Amino acid sequence: MTPSCAKSGYDASMNEYEPYVVANDALGCHETLEARMDRDGYLFLRDLVNRSTVDRLRGDIRALLIERGYVEDDPDLELKWTGRLPDPKVIGLSAPIQRQISDMDSMRALVESDDLRSMLRTLFDGEVFTWVENLDRVRIQFQDVSVTNVGGQQAPFATPAHQDGYHFPVPFYSVWIPLMDIDLAIGGLAVRAGSHTEGLQQHWWHGGRYLGIPDTVEQAQAFEREGGVVVAGEVDPSARPKIWLRSDYRVGDVVVFHPRLVHRGVGNTSPQLRLSVDLRYSKQGDPLVWQAQCRLYECHAWLEQARRCLDAMPIEGSVADRAWELMRRTGPSDAIEVGEQAREMVDRVK
Repeated sequence: MTPSCAKSGYDASMNEYEPYVVANDALGCHETLEARMDRDGYLFLRDLVNRSTVDRLRGDIRALLIERGYVEDDPDLELKWTGRLPDPKVIGLSAPIQRQISDMDSMRALVESDDLRSMLRTLFDGEVFTWVENLDRVRIQFQDVSVTNVGGQQAPFATPAHQDGYHFPVPFYSVWIPLMDIDLAIGGLAVRAGSHTEGLQQHWWHGGRYLGIPDTVEQAQAFEREGGVVVAGEVDPSARPKIWLRSDYRVGDVVVFHPRLVHRGVGNTSPQLRLSVDLRYSKQGDPLVWQAQCRLYECHAWLEQARRCLDAMPIEGSVADRAWELMRRTGPSDAIEVGEQAREMVDRVK
């Protein structure tokens, strides 16, 4: 659709990545927001959310992390890491610390922010459905730590390249919000230009460890040599150059992006922990996946149970990875016990 309300501008940020196109000039116009999303696969919006809303949540999380021994009470570095390593049973996407954060009034205030929902209503040209799991989607990014546990599978702390549409094959938008000012050392989100037009990329797993999307043919070959398998997607990595985008983020910024846009986390090499939220919203009335209607810890508990059932079976890891992928897509069933469901999925992928 041809833009009818505004022109675009660029944010100048000097680093190894290309900068985002700033889309604030498109706010208030559905046609222009939709056209930018179709063209770029993302909307980078400066100062969209009220700073006080973000500051309040960050302050609440900081106090909790100081209490739990992960952050020093340093007036010069607000989120200075103590060096205490994260225990995935305590701190992680569905662990007790995240459960405490999800109960905070300040977390609900951000998820339901009027500024955010107003923009989404304009983008959708309709009412907004907030995914139930959004309250649980605070990301606490450590440095010098490689792997955590998510839903019974291993995943790097710095999220590898992937498409959210692989995880959730329905219409929706992802919304990434930094909870602090984030420069290149702290890292943050990076997206691959134009990747939303390429289709579903190959997503690789290896023995319960998520490898993500390879950036090059050589990386895909290395995944395969290690025993990795493709569990979804048909678009293989090409030899053409990949252009990655990011800008330095500040409190109040928002990145909204297409489910097929390839994106990843940039590693945190700073002395601070990194805080952000990673939310999902759909247009009211659009189809939903099962995960959109339950809390994240409920989803992960079932997925962990599914993985345990598969790991207990006398099958190869690659078969277990493919069967787990089918179970993740299907979700729990009232009509069949999880162990029987696991056996059925193994039979389907053998």
